[in-house]
Amino acid sequence: MQVDYREFHIDASPLNEGGRYYGRAKIYRRALVDGDAEVFG
Repeated sequence: MQVDYREFHIDASPLNEGGRYYGRAKIYRRALVDGDAEVFG
């Protein structure tokens, strides 16, 4: 699932490890000046 919220882009997906599922998400913050994005694990 991918969601845009204000200046953030959230990419959430399940992780399958040996029959167990774990939630995980990558959160990107768009930079306003130089075009580079910050990534929060």
